[in-house]
Amino acid sequence: MLQALYEGGARAEKLVRDEVERAFALQVALDFSAPRTLVLRVGADFSKLPPDPREAKPVLMRHEKLDDQGDGLRAFVGIIVAILAVNRGVFLIDEPETFLHPPQAFRIGQFLANHADESRQLVVATHSVDFLRGVLNQTRDVTVIRVDRTDDQNSFLRLEPTTLERMATDPLLSSARVLDGLFYTGALVVEADRDARFYQAVFKKRFPDVDLHFVNADNKQTVSKIIRLYRDLVVRCSGIVDFDVLNDARDFESMLDGLAMDEPNKRAALALRGNIGAEAKEVPAEERFAAATSKIEVLSAEARACAANLKDDLAPFLSALDAKCRDIAEAAKGWRELKQKGICALSESAQAEFWKLYDLCTQVGLMITPTGELESMLIDYAIERTTDKRGWISRALKLIPGLELDDAKNPWKFAVSVHDTLRVNKTA
Repeated sequence: MLQALYEGGARAEKLVRDEVERAFALQVALDFSAPRTLVLRVGADFSKLPPDPREAKPVLMRHEKLDDQGDGLRAFVGIIVAILAVNRGVFLIDEPETFLHPPQAFRIGQFLANHADESRQLVVATHSVDFLRGVLNQTRDVTVIRVDRTDDQNSFLRLEPTTLERMATDPLLSSARVLDGLFYTGALVVEADRDARFYQAVFKKRFPDVDLHFVNADNKQTVSKIIRLYRDLVVRCSGIVDFDVLNDARDFESMLDGLAMDEPNKRAALALRGNIGAEAKEVPAEERFAAATSKIEVLSAEARACAANLKDDLAPFLSALDAKCRDIAEAAKGWRELKQKGICALSESAQAEFWKLYDLCTQVGLMITPTGELESMLIDYAIERTTDKRGWISRALKLIPGLELDDAKNPWKFAVSVHDTLRVNKTA
């Protein structure tokens, strides 16, 4: 390859130098000052290198050889030189991201995408989402084949171009965390970051050998969108949402539509949701608004009274302010008791309705937490829910590794249900 680079002349050498400098903030120069030896040297700046090899030799000898550098730089330069200096119609490249930091893997993906054309085909095997993002950042003229291994059998699945286009152009779907799911056996899509951290800790303890990726969708509405993407990408997946996903019939129907639930099952699911909602006896929005307004007025009066007497210590009031505001926000929500307690707030007959609905939703990859919200998931271990979500998740993550495994209790009971659904609902 070095001989091909030499024969490519100054232009080929400059192209290589520019690419390396963009990725590593270093330059390389081809040292041909010794008549029978070609060597690449590494330095900060070779722009003033004398063109005459006899004059360049003492300058080049002060710089280290590429052969003595790290694996990442050597691998990167090797690929760049091969593509720019070697005239071949097909290149087979195995894991070009090896030894590279994520920004450099992204850069090598961009570079290779820019140097594949009608006269040159590049076949690349990769385990790097950063490399893939680099490729998709530059071109849509790419065929992506996902290799999935089950037991001792490999399956090869070509990803549809329309799916790749959606993945590359949608700001949410093109994020690294979503794309990471391509390189796992399966993915779990959850509402928030704390959910992802919690379920990852639970699955790590209950199923230590399961290869799962946990994705934060930011909200309920986006969960179905990411599930559909993973299905199109032939990634086994499920989504986990809190019980209060049921408190708005229109939003719930929209989610079922997003998951492509068939019409008969959707009608049945909406009817079951309606039965649960009827028992919930939700407080009308007007009453909740009036109650929240009253509490805000009381809190405002307390703040004014506290501020009027500057001799008072404001610190205790301010430290309690967060909890008081959270309580007002919680009280303003519909289905408050169901959100907190889940099916425990329902009658026996309504619980039976929920489990029918639960089964219908799992068929399209949607798992509804029966305990209510995340903060109710450890009640079986006497860890009560709280409005301090940040404090709860910090405590939960510390306790989970030491909790006794008992599949009759949550969170293990729910984790087993999710695991079984993922194993059964293989995408095709």
